[in-house]
Amino acid sequence: MNYFITTGSGESDLKSSHNETGSFDAALVNAGLTNVNLVYYSSMIPKKSKEIIKPNLEWGKVIGSIVSQNDGTPGQTISVGLLIKSRK
Repeated sequence: MNYFITTGSGESDLKSSHNETGSFDAALVNAGLTNVNLVYYSSMIPKKSKEIIKPNLEWGKVIGSIVSQNDGTPGQTISVGLLIKSRK
């Protein structure tokens, strides 16, 4: 399995009682993950996986994802992270 690492952040004033996607969508654009379908996995990348440079992603492609995400309120500073263990 190959994998790549990307980051993105987003901020939006869009509010809805049902769904707020403005900030998340902005983070996807910022991370270069527009027009793809994300499928979430738990938290493990197989041991023999190889890190690659992010490829050009075809529209509609299904991408397996391990996502670190946090939600906040306007004016609040939030952060998230992932632990990546070196195999060296």
